[in-house]
Parts: sequence; structure tokens; C-alpha cells
Amino acid sequence: MIRSWVYGKMTGSVTLMALVGSRIYESSELQEVPIKPYLMYKMFVTAPEMMGDDLSKVLTQGFQVFVHDVPGDFLRIDDIIQVLRNLFTNASDKAAGVVSVRWVDVSEDFRDSDMGTNTKFIRFRVLYKEVT
Repeated sequence: MIRSWVYGKMTGSVTLMALVGSRIYESSELQEVPIKPYLMYKMFVTAPEMMGDDLSKVLTQGFQVFVHDVPGDFLRIDDIIQVLRNLFTNASDKAAGVVSVRWVDVSEDFRDSDMGTNTKFIRFRVLYKEVT
């Protein structure tokens, strides 16, 4: 499952853990605002990418990671975004069925008044084969 792979890739990064600790959450998981900085990730629609004999051979699923930090400058957010970009861009994992990961974009700077944070997001697209 791509969701598990994405989470495992983030929690397995020593560099990322040094910046955010274990504060990585699915977008629907938070009940209260955690210590900053923290990450929230969200999975997007799954769609066929390559077909063969009317069956999906390769699927695609997008995801985005929001980086939240204390109000002020965006320097630490930018550092974390760069770590995520390096971590996922062109990543592959044969055992998980991941063919490749494409970096899509990085958002502009936001102020999230609900969370009391500065935030940006980075989006990726995962090409993968279902592992049975």
C-alpha cells in the first residue's frame, strides 16, 4: 500500500527525523495542534497510468505533504521541503511495487490561522505496480 510506503519513507529518514521528530500525521489524524514543526500528509486519487489487455499494469497516486512551523520566516520550512524533495524525487522500491516518484510542485507561502502556523506543501506522484 502506497500510504504505508510514504509514511515509512518519511519516518525512515534520519535527516527528516532530526528536523521534525516523530511529528508526521495523516491529514485527518490531528485532534489538536502538535509541537512545531510537524508534517501532515494527504493521499490523492489512484488512477491507471499504463494499461495492457484492459488491465492496469501501472497505477499512479498523488500525495502532498504540508510542512507547518511557527510564524516567522519560512527558512526551516524550506529546509524541510528540500529534504522531502530529495527523499522522494525519483525514488523507487521494487519490493513495494514503486516504479518511480515524480516531484510535482511546491506551494507558495501560507499562513494557516486555524493551526497558528506558517505552512507550505510539496506534491508528488507515485507510479507503482500493485504487489500481490
